[in-house]
Amino acid sequence: MRHGLTALTVAGSFALALAACSPSTPAPEASAPPSSSPLASLPQPERPATGVDPWPDFGDFAVDSNKAVLPAHNLSVEERWEDYDYLSRIANTAQARWVGSWEDNTRVAGLARDVYRKAAATESIGLVAYQGMRDYPCERAAADPSLELAYQERTEAVVRDLPSTGATAWIILEPALVQTLDTCDADPRGAWLGDAAATLASAGAAVYLDITGLAVLSPEEAVVQVARLDLAHVVGFSLNVGQHRPTAEQRAWGESFLAALAASGADVTSSRGTADPGQPGLGLIIDTSRNGVPLERGQCNAPEAGIGTAPRLVADGVLDAVVWIKRPGESDGSCNGGPGVGQFSQPIALELARRGVLDPAYAN
Repeated sequence: MRHGLTALTVAGSFALALAACSPSTPAPEASAPPSSSPLASLPQPERPATGVDPWPDFGDFAVDSNKAVLPAHNLSVEERWEDYDYLSRIANTAQARWVGSWEDNTRVAGLARDVYRKAAATESIGLVAYQGMRDYPCERAAADPSLELAYQERTEAVVRDLPSTGATAWIILEPALVQTLDTCDADPRGAWLGDAAATLASAGAAVYLDITGLAVLSPEEAVVQVARLDLAHVVGFSLNVGQHRPTAEQRAWGESFLAALAASGADVTSSRGTADPGQPGLGLIIDTSRNGVPLERGQCNAPEAGIGTAPRLVADGVLDAVVWIKRPGESDGSCNGGPGVGQFSQPIALELARRGVLDPAYAN
């Protein structure tokens, strides 16, 4: 069943904005009070109108502090109001908080806890992208059994504080991993993936396994990769993470994939419990953060790209929601003038925001 959600979002404080701009800075322990947007807690001087329409906020997902907040504030100080309004489209939009193997477990828990507290305070959904095996290529995982325990402990840290907050949380499990499974002998990561889903779900999270990398295959070929995994604790799959493909195309592929998965003998219709969003059974969420202008796959800091439809619950067939998982403005890497991967680029973010397009199918 759908959760009753209010049209509220949550603000990050100025200190949280600073923390979001530095991945190595420890996460703040206290959450900020609710507000209409992350920028609302910063000084707002009188200013002229620019004619730039804000991106809609449907209030379904918690707005976590992100790396666009401080640059947007600086634009207001410089009275660059048109650029400020464009960058605010990103700064004030709900995006997944990424946690994973590049952080120690204390910081992983702290970052996730901040999301959960914001979600609970605003009666919205906290969105976390968990990449706990980013640094575990097949050969390394197969050769080092100690990594299994390390991964278990990291996974437990992600949801350590979820039950105590009472928040609703969706976790995107291991973006970019599934397509790399079984690329060496005795790959243990598929089994670890099932265990991680069980741990996250036992804490009350709705777990979406990322299959973005399989969408280059036919649905039937993708099922061969997924059917061997333990899907008992996932509520669905995420698509288009970091890509620029149109929502309708990704939805059609996902529907065909679920049909092929059912034909393989998998149970795709039974409820996954109280955390199961939308209709019972496996569903889909689609990343629309950079698909306002459809582009071919694999483009790095594509200058033609634009932000897409704002995150919202959809509850239409198997499509549970459209969400922002990739955080717009964070670089794909040192290509097309971008900084290192994950670093925020104001020029890239502004171009994405200027070229933004709302899909009319999900805009109202």
